[in-house]
Amino acid sequence: MNNQKGQALPVALVILAAGILLIAPFISHASSNVIGSRIYGQAITKQYSADAGVEYAIWHLLSGQAGVPEGEMLELPGFTLNSNTVNVTIENQGGGIYKITSTATSLDGSSITIESSVSYRSSNVFTVGNSGTIIRYRGTAWSPMTSGTTKNLQGVWGSSDSDVFAVGNSGTILRYRGTAWSPMTSGTTTTFNNVWGSSDSDAFIVGDNGTILHYDGTAWSPMTSGTTRNLQSIWGSSDSNVFVVGDTGTILRYRGTAWSPMTSGTNRNLQGVWGSSDSDVFAVGNSGTIIRYRGTAWSPMTSGTTTTFNNVWGSSGSDVFAVGNSGTIFHYDGTNWSRMTSGTTTTLNDVWGSSGSDVFVVGNSGTIFHYDGTNWSRMTSGTTRNLQGIWGSSDSGRLKILTFTIQ
Repeated sequence: MNNQKGQALPVALVILAAGILLIAPFISHASSNVIGSRIYGQAITKQYSADAGVEYAIWHLLSGQAGVPEGEMLELPGFTLNSNTVNVTIENQGGGIYKITSTATSLDGSSITIESSVSYRSSNVFTVGNSGTIIRYRGTAWSPMTSGTTKNLQGVWGSSDSDVFAVGNSGTILRYRGTAWSPMTSGTTTTFNNVWGSSDSDAFIVGDNGTILHYDGTAWSPMTSGTTRNLQSIWGSSDSNVFVVGDTGTILRYRGTAWSPMTSGTNRNLQGVWGSSDSDVFAVGNSGTIIRYRGTAWSPMTSGTTTTFNNVWGSSGSDVFAVGNSGTIFHYDGTNWSRMTSGTTTTLNDVWGSSGSDVFVVGNSGTIFHYDGTNWSRMTSGTTRNLQGIWGSSDSGRLKILTFTIQ
């Protein structure tokens, strides 16, 4: 028994030593796990905070609050989340591409940066009218813009939501480049009635007495129209396929070299023109006149009214809207024209939409209506002046994340 006890002690010491050797790594590993978990948790909270900064920037873009001129950067107000200071910038890289940079910095000075590129064009709709009125819709409400003129403005068009032209009486041309409206030299005092272009360096203006001007990206210059009739509206499918309509049934077409007359088949004044393609074009005018070009000749359509139409727009050749006097709105479904209920007797002057379920109509006394695909509803314009023209960015309101990197 004594001998066994003598043998047991060395064995116990060996077992204890072995246990210490085995337990020590476990204790060290457990300690490392606690520290590692803390570090990992801090990294996760920083990443979460930086990601929140990206979402913050996206919210600003979608809400229309972060107007960033092309080529410039906007720094948003910083905020604190999970003890991390978050700083966010939005850079407009042009072409509807925005670079969002969000950096989350912890109390120990370490940081995580997320860079994301998004494609986005905010809801941008412009309408112009009498006494230099310009108001803009950015998805929530209409707000006035400073035009710098008191001349009546008749038409508006843009190549993008940050490059827009407005034209009007006495040879007035204004241009918006993302920050403010500024005058352009027209070289004439003739009244301009409308404007359209294929790009920011290829635009056309039409006006009274057969006036047509062309912009090449540098200056406006007169073109030979071959008529002295007042020209009211213009639309094209490309820079080499442009249609102009005007008084006493005048229709002109530009094929890249010169303007040439077309036979309209009517002597009524034509007020508006729009097409779904170069071989499917609608023109509207006085006494309920609607004519259509299908690639070979213009032919009359039955409107069912003698009310004057002032303009026309569609989302396709089978989804077309014509607006006019006495609150008139007609719709073409590919087969027939039918009257829609507008809820007003006010003269309606122009129509534009981004789709068949997002259509705007403007008219006299500050009238603006919106169509959601089912009903027309009145919008608050904030003005009582006559509104003559409307245009917006067709791909507005859509956001797509292109890249997302963590540094």
